[in-house]
Amino acid sequence: MSVRRVLTGAAFAATVAAGVLIPTTASAAPTGVTGDCGTTNAAYTSGAEAHWTIQCSGGSVSVTGWVKDTDADGQCAQVYAYFPYTGNWKYSARACPKGDVKEFTLTDQGSTGANVYLREIG
Repeated sequence: MSVRRVLTGAAFAATVAAGVLIPTTASAAPTGVTGDCGTTNAAYTSGAEAHWTIQCSGGSVSVTGWVKDTDADGQCAQVYAYFPYTGNWKYSARACPKGDVKEFTLTDQGSTGANVYLREIG
């Protein structure tokens, strides 16, 4: 299975500077965006695009947005998030084939944000 992921430049620099280690789930090095409450982010790969906002309210963190498959390569686009407060992972539906868009809301307990990732998955 080929998995490609993307990380925006500023978040990458902050993650590296902080020495944060992200657990691997596939052969490719994982990357993502660490987002605080109230932030809006976008991520791109050669075959996927995603946009989302992180909101915190009443002891919950929600990542709301959309993910799109942008390449006819036989892979699907998917967003997933790690919620540090609980240690839980949540996954969006897979968007595929090319042109398909899926809206998502990933919610868990917490008040400090989430680590959000975009990947292409076969």
